[in-house]
Amino acid sequence: MQTSPTSFHPRSSTGTSTAKKLHQITQKYGVPLLINDRVDVALAAGVEGVHLGQDDMGELSASAMNF
Repeated sequence: MQTSPTSFHPRSSTGTSTAKKLHQITQKYGVPLLINDRVDVALAAGVEGVHLGQDDMGELSASAMNF
Protein backbone atom coordinates (compact mmCIF):
# COMPACT_ATOMS: atom_id res chain seq x y z
CA MET A 1 0.00 0.00 0.00
CA GLN A 2 1.43 3.35 -1.04
CA THR A 3 0.85 6.30 1.26
CA SER A 4 0.24 9.88 0.20
CA PRO A 5 2.05 12.75 1.90
CA THR A 6 0.31 14.77 4.55
CA SER A 7 0.78 18.53 4.55
CA PHE A 8 0.73 21.02 7.40
CA HIS A 9 0.70 24.82 7.17
CA PRO A 10 2.05 26.32 10.41
CA ARG A 11 0.74 29.82 11.07
CA SER A 12 1.77 30.52 14.64
CA SER A 13 4.75 30.44 16.96
CA THR A 14 3.71 26.93 18.03
CA GLY A 15 4.13 25.67 14.46
CA THR A 16 7.45 23.91 15.07
CA SER A 17 6.30 22.02 18.16
CA THR A 18 3.04 21.07 16.45
CA ALA A 19 4.94 19.92 13.35
CA LYS A 20 7.24 17.75 15.48
CA LYS A 21 4.26 16.10 17.19
CA LEU A 22 2.46 15.58 13.90
CA HIS A 23 5.64 14.14 12.37
CA GLN A 24 5.87 11.53 15.13
CA ILE A 25 2.37 10.39 14.21
CA THR A 26 2.94 10.35 10.45
CA GLN A 27 6.23 8.45 10.84
CA LYS A 28 4.43 5.80 12.89
CA TYR A 29 2.26 5.08 9.85
CA GLY A 30 4.94 5.56 7.20
CA VAL A 31 3.37 8.73 5.81
CA PRO A 32 5.71 11.53 4.66
CA LEU A 33 4.98 14.97 6.14
CA LEU A 34 5.34 18.12 4.04
CA ILE A 35 5.31 21.60 5.52
CA ASN A 36 3.67 24.34 3.46
CA ASP A 37 5.68 27.55 2.88
CA ARG A 38 7.89 27.34 6.00
CA VAL A 39 11.36 25.93 5.29
CA ASP A 40 12.45 26.95 8.79
CA VAL A 41 9.72 24.86 10.43
CA ALA A 42 10.34 21.94 8.06
CA LEU A 43 14.05 21.88 8.92
CA ALA A 44 13.42 22.24 12.66
CA ALA A 45 10.83 19.45 12.67
CA GLY A 46 12.94 17.13 10.48
CA VAL A 47 10.09 16.37 8.09
CA GLU A 48 10.40 14.80 4.67
CA GLY A 49 9.72 17.88 2.59
CA VAL A 50 8.44 21.40 2.12
CA HIS A 51 6.01 22.81 -0.44
CA LEU A 52 6.97 26.13 -1.97
CA GLY A 53 4.50 27.94 -4.22
CA GLN A 54 5.39 30.33 -7.02
CA ASP A 55 5.30 33.35 -4.69
CA ASP A 56 7.36 31.68 -1.94
CA MET A 57 11.09 31.33 -1.51
CA GLY A 58 12.87 30.29 -4.69
CA GLU A 59 14.02 26.72 -5.30
CA LEU A 60 17.69 27.72 -5.20
CA SER A 61 17.25 29.49 -1.87
CA ALA A 62 15.53 26.44 -0.38
CA SER A 63 18.19 24.05 -1.68
CA ALA A 64 20.88 26.31 -0.22
CA MET A 65 19.27 25.59 3.16
CA ASN A 66 19.97 21.85 2.57
CA PHE A 67 16.38 20.85 2.09
